[in-house]
Amino acid sequence: MTGDARSPPSAEAAPNNQSASHRLAQARRLATILTNRDWELLYECVRLLQLECAETLGACIAPAAYGRVRPESSCPEGEAARGTGGGGGGDACVHEEADDEALLVRLLRAFDDYSRWLGEVSSTLGQLGCLVAAQRGNEMLDVQNTPTLPAGGLASFRSAVVLHPSISAALRRHVARAEASLLRHGGWTPESGRLMQTLIDLDSCLSRLDVRDDHLSEERGLAPSQQRLRDSLVAPLRACWQRHATQWFCGTRIAREDLTLYVGGGGRGGRAKRRRNGGLIYEDPSCV
Repeated sequence: MTGDARSPPSAEAAPNNQSASHRLAQARRLATILTNRDWELLYECVRLLQLECAETLGACIAPAAYGRVRPESSCPEGEAARGTGGGGGGDACVHEEADDEALLVRLLRAFDDYSRWLGEVSSTLGQLGCLVAAQRGNEMLDVQNTPTLPAGGLASFRSAVVLHPSISAALRRHVARAEASLLRHGGWTPESGRLMQTLIDLDSCLSRLDVRDDHLSEERGLAPSQQRLRDSLVAPLRACWQRHATQWFCGTRIAREDLTLYVGGGGRGGRAKRRRNGGLIYEDPSCV
């Protein structure tokens, strides 16, 4: 009875697995044919597809910013000009704060999905990846850079999504609010801890997006974006963390004269900042 009860799911799962394997094999055969015919053309097509997918995800993250829906004004300027709604400004600011944090959550989820898709594409186009690697080996490192397929996809997401004016502005506002929350409460609270954790998650995402620009990006109509990412988002985020992450212990601000007892100084009591894959790791001070 046990074997009979388990047989139907297995019978259904087997064809599905075989179908997926068959489609993957077909895709790899087609990729091999296209690579052998003109690998440079295929490379350009894949890069264009990466950019289009990134823009599609960007429109899902912030539809109004990409013209997919008509934006609704959440700014209190109109009401302030009319002198109506005494508490309207505060409500608008609350809505903007919630919208910015929700946008960050959508951004991180979309980036995870996009990263997985990049991995699948790269594994399917294995021969193309080998030819790109050979091309990179013949380049002058200081002036040329033909991105690998994953790096090219990350650069596309950086240009089309993270550095979109509306999205980057929302991320900068969120960084400023997280820092303000920490200062406003005078120490670690559930709110400030949650906001700082979102900054650490954002830092991990930005660290992966900090890849070199394609030296031919301008010919593709894209402005170099690595330095813009560093200037507009990475630098403010790291500065916020540097100012505050080492100044608190168990929810209490460390006195300036005692900082060397906790960090730096090279003494026995010093603790180095921990990192994982270039991203910061948040540890609740109450658990230290």
